[in-house]
Amino acid sequence: MDCKPVYLGKRVNGDADSSVRGPQRFAMVLLTVIGIVVIVWLPVGTQASDVVESVWSQAYTHIEQKFDVALEAYRQGKQEKAVDWVMKAQFNDYKNTLLETAVRRYISQAKDYENNAAFTHLVGMLQEKKPIDDVKERMALLLQSLASDLPGLPLVEGAISKRAMAKLAKKSLSEKDWAQVVSQLCAQVEASIHSYGKGNVENATAQLQDAYFDSFEASGMAAKVGQQDAALRERIEGCFSKLVEQMQGGASVAALRNLLSEMRTALDNAVAMLGQKRYFTLTTFFYVIPVLVVLLAFVWMLRRRKPLKV
Repeated sequence: MDCKPVYLGKRVNGDADSSVRGPQRFAMVLLTVIGIVVIVWLPVGTQASDVVESVWSQAYTHIEQKFDVALEAYRQGKQEKAVDWVMKAQFNDYKNTLLETAVRRYISQAKDYENNAAFTHLVGMLQEKKPIDDVKERMALLLQSLASDLPGLPLVEGAISKRAMAKLAKKSLSEKDWAQVVSQLCAQVEASIHSYGKGNVENATAQLQDAYFDSFEASGMAAKVGQQDAALRERIEGCFSKLVEQMQGGASVAALRNLLSEMRTALDNAVAMLGQKRYFTLTTFFYVIPVLVVLLAFVWMLRRRKPLKV
């Protein structure tokens, strides 16, 4: 019996080849579609639960800022003012923003009770004149607890309309005149320094707080700057803190105006940065490349496909 050699992997005829290549092509198309869906959907799906609504982010920032002011007042021996700032943080920023309602509704009533108890405990520590380091540590624990509540926390009815935070809507931010915001902000700081020069320190610091919360934050500028340049945002916020500290420390009006000039320079840099349109970011690059690779592989596979023999 004659034995003819069989060459493994060699094409025998067109029909056999098409019967093999057909299922392979179908499998490749199926895997390509699955790959594209996974690449596009997975980053969104895995990060959805980490999104923090802007209204909650603003409420948290306000609480943090008020705690800083309270600590500074406590450090200077102004116990009643420190207590007042902590209570403002609890009632104005935790309760009135409806953050409390969201925590109670979507996390648990026990967690809301824990948060309120922590505020009350802080007030008690201040009234009992506990060491400032202990107070600072307790504030940090409360802020950490609040921060853990925010990712994925849904909005509740009326939360956005409660404060000027509604101005943070994305459509509005894209058309915001940041130069006008800075002009208004600097005018408020200038008015604060003017009040200070007349000897009204308490009114001056209150005006500074209004300038920060109502103009820098409520306009959305703080969030936008922080997204693109966190160091620049810290620099601007540092100017606010220094202004408050120097006013409470009895600094000269000239020193305050120097700080305002430094703040204006930082704000002008922020305006220039926000005016630049960024159509492509590094994060977008890392998301787009895998999609392009899969699509190119798919196109290459289609180009290699040969017509079936009849």
